[in-house]
Order: sequence, then C-alpha cells, then structure tokens
Amino acid sequence: MVDSRLDLNQMPSEALSAATIKGYAFGALIMTFFGSFWALTTIGLSAGQQIWLIMAVVIVTIPLVYFAITLLRAARQLPKNSSPEGRARGLAMRRGFAIVGGI
Repeated sequence: MVDSRLDLNQMPSEALSAATIKGYAFGALIMTFFGSFWALTTIGLSAGQQIWLIMAVVIVTIPLVYFAITLLRAARQLPKNSSPEGRARGLAMRRGFAIVGGI
C-alpha cells in the first residue's frame, strides 16, 4: 500500500518559499470569495429555507478565510527565494493561475 501523506522534509525548499505559500493563500482567498458569491447568488434564486442555506455558506466561508489569512501571516516567517529559478517558477505559477481564473 502506498503512503499518500505529504512529507514536507522530502520536498524541495523552493516549493515552500514565502512566495509559493502566499500564492496558495491568495488563491484560496479568491476561490473562497467567488465560491461564496456564487453560492449566495444561487440561494437567492431558490425558495423556502434560504436562511439555513445562507448560514451554511457563512459557516463554511469563515474558517476558509481565517485559514487563508493565517497562511498569509505564516508566509512572512519563511525565507524569500530570490534565485532566478524561484522567480521563474513563481511567474509560471502566476500565469497558470491567471489562465485558470480567467477561464
């Protein structure tokens, strides 16, 4: 059986750079915002138990925003990767996220 747990000690150090973690956190915030917006918009179209659905969206959204902000704060403690490879990787990640977000 394959152990699918993530071992951070075996990952390259550049994968855990401050820019990478900030990128993940900002991505989580953006996706949380749009997901919550779309959920609330859809709830507005339905009839009946709207208050329970709105509460469910809020209950899910608050921890996601909290953990994304916590991740942003934790990224401040990590070293910045100013190597050319690190910058190139960050640029590729931003482009990829922009393409996915745009679609």
